[in-house]
Amino acid sequence: MAKIDLGDLPGWIQAVTTIGALAFAWIAAKSALNLYRIESARDEHRARAERESQASRVCVWMEPDLHAPIDEIEVEFSGRYEKVRERQWRPLTNVKNGSELPVYAVTVYFYREDMLKNGEIEERHDIFNYPVIPPGGGLTIHTSDDLQQPPFYGPADHAFRVEMSFRDAANNEWHRHPDGKLSPRIDRPSK
Repeated sequence: MAKIDLGDLPGWIQAVTTIGALAFAWIAAKSALNLYRIESARDEHRARAERESQASRVCVWMEPDLHAPIDEIEVEFSGRYEKVRERQWRPLTNVKNGSELPVYAVTVYFYREDMLKNGEIEERHDIFNYPVIPPGGGLTIHTSDDLQQPPFYGPADHAFRVEMSFRDAANNEWHRHPDGKLSPRIDRPSK
């Protein structure tokens, strides 16, 4: 029988130690890569939050004008007509800059939901442009007569929506959607 030389004990110890060191280095490299990814994501999130900090404090919304004239209309109740006093629906649009810095090139515009074709707005009703809204400032827009007529207060799918775009103090352009969502503005909305 032939005898196979398996080496000496110090050689085996050195081989096992080398393999263990390589495995440990591989695990350490993988852990470092994961830690780098986590820190990069955290840094990116922090940078995005800092970039959006001013823009997130700028908003727009519509509400009824509680000082609008009151009309007297006739309404049928079980075959008889009665006069009812009803406040006209006159929308007010409010823009608020709740940040500590001014916002620039503010554009507020309106459209009806039924004007959307393939996700694109074909026609906007009123467009209001303001060069600057000061820190903590705001404005109220008394919208045009077009917005006071049906279908503004008609079915929800025909209701008017309000949007705005603006530039923050760091020269980043933003778009506030009708649902309140804020997104960076890539190009100007079509008119």
